[in-house]
Amino acid sequence: MKNIALFLLLVLASCSTPQKSMQKQKKSASTKAEVSKSSVKKTQSELDLVAALDMRVAEAKKEGKEKVKLLSGELFLKASDASFRSDYKTSILYFNALLKLTPNEPYLKKRFAIELIKVGRYGEAKEELEKLYKSHGNYSNIGLILGGIYSSIGEAKKSEKVYKEIISDGGEKMVEACIFLVKSYQISKKLREAKVTLKRCGNKTDRKDLFLYYEGKIALQEGHSKKAKKLFKRSLKLNPRYYPAVIELGKVLETDKKSKEAYLAYKKYLERDPAAYPVLRKIVNVLLKLNNKKEAIPYVETLTRIDPTDLNLKLRLGLFYIDVKRYDESKSIFRELLQEVPSSAKVLFYLGVLHKKTKDYDKAISYFEKIKKNNIYFKESIVQISNILMEKAVHFGQKDIDHEIVKKFILYTRDKSKEFQFLKLELGSIIASFYETIRDYKKAIEALSSLKSEEGFGENHEYYLASLYEKNKNYKKAREIIEMILDKNPENPHALNFLGYSMLEKNENLPQAFIYIKKAVRLRPNDGYIRDSLGWFYYKTGKINKALKEIKKAWDLVKSDFVIAKHLATIYLKKRNYALALKFYREAMKASKTDEERREVAGLIKNLQDRRNVVGPKRIPASN
Repeated sequence: MKNIALFLLLVLASCSTPQKSMQKQKKSASTKAEVSKSSVKKTQSELDLVAALDMRVAEAKKEGKEKVKLLSGELFLKASDASFRSDYKTSILYFNALLKLTPNEPYLKKRFAIELIKVGRYGEAKEELEKLYKSHGNYSNIGLILGGIYSSIGEAKKSEKVYKEIISDGGEKMVEACIFLVKSYQISKKLREAKVTLKRCGNKTDRKDLFLYYEGKIALQEGHSKKAKKLFKRSLKLNPRYYPAVIELGKVLETDKKSKEAYLAYKKYLERDPAAYPVLRKIVNVLLKLNNKKEAIPYVETLTRIDPTDLNLKLRLGLFYIDVKRYDESKSIFRELLQEVPSSAKVLFYLGVLHKKTKDYDKAISYFEKIKKNNIYFKESIVQISNILMEKAVHFGQKDIDHEIVKKFILYTRDKSKEFQFLKLELGSIIASFYETIRDYKKAIEALSSLKSEEGFGENHEYYLASLYEKNKNYKKAREIIEMILDKNPENPHALNFLGYSMLEKNENLPQAFIYIKKAVRLRPNDGYIRDSLGWFYYKTGKINKALKEIKKAWDLVKSDFVIAKHLATIYLKKRNYALALKFYREAMKASKTDEERREVAGLIKNLQDRRNVVGPKRIPASN
């Protein structure tokens, strides 16, 4: 019975295959059906086994019924064991010998046919099942299997005839026969016949939810999605735990671009049946479409509990935890994965990233260093190590440029640049960034300029170089580079913003600066830095409310920028909203990267506190 149920599932899958795929299957199966018993080639070991079994069968028949009974039991056990081990060819040989001992046993004939099906010998299986079906009064179990073979080899009329006979008989397999018949009609596009069958069958059983579901599937096939949705909902109303109906309902809603409604349908179902694996899969996918990973996490956790062997699912959960900053839980997941796949570069990489995020730098480096050279994560692992070493070097380099940590960083990046030429541009840019952060702009310019001949040095690098010249107060050189970028690409939003903001800071030709910045905003409306430039223009030209509106937009887009936070504080100070001014000076302090920036903000906060003493404590609270 277990094997029959397994085969029925395979039949169901084949019946739901799209038509083009079915045509290929029919052609392939028809060819296999033509294979006769005599043409099936056997290996020498199989031939030897057949000869030995034939000899034992002949001896048992000579010795009488008791010997036949003993050998039959032995052969059945060996046939079943071979089938359990998926050694279907051997199983067939044992069943074949068994049928020579007891040729009139229906159950053995059925088992023999099922084993033939498993190895694709449809023609032989069909012959056996046809005989069995005719001789045992349209036995419904046999009929379903036979109908499945007919369907697989393209004999639709024969399969439909068998299914109709089972339905007429009204036995325990009537519902399955109805569904298979409907699917056969769907494949051949006999939709009217399919609908009539569903109505008739639905009136003969209490499984009306099942037939409403298939009516919905046919409605979809006819292009009536609104009708299909109603049918799927009716199916669910009758049987709230029938998950195929909610999955189809969700698919229709998603196709109609109603992902939120699909999510709510899945959620409602899972409230009744929290462990419904297919629905859990669907709700996770729809939440990803809605960009709501936080909401998806409990469902992914349930999925991993149901199937702890699904490593890809665990990986996804680990990545979700990173997105919502649940780093300890993410580490735990990736450590579990590492036990399963100790050499996985992807797992090692994310463990490195996680430890970097939690500032456990030595541990992070140890994971990155385990990634091998021939892996796609190798390049990024070197970059990550360089960035970690840079963070450490910046801390010490602001006070002592000759510190051991600074030397270690410079030596590492230079050595790796020589060892791996493809990393030279990226690692050289990191060195430039280090010198920029400690405000040694001259060395930063030297480091970046030395990379001009490297493949991949492009507009972004030129733009960065211009910003370094600007910070080093070589405004002429900075503008030359930016104008060169704009000559090549007048639509470069960053270059336009750079030029406009530079002019703004120098109070130089503000109308032209506004033109540059406004064009940059048009090209990149969701760039927080460019929005900040527009806001700062409004501030410089006395339009404080407009300035506040734009820089608040900038802050919403980039919530960790020192300059934007400082600009907001300045505007709130101008508007005499001292509480919010203080709040954003503190945000600027959190976003500061250097001691000089921290000292600057500390001075601004002190000035604000001094003003508080003059204005009075009620106007400016000490904290917000």
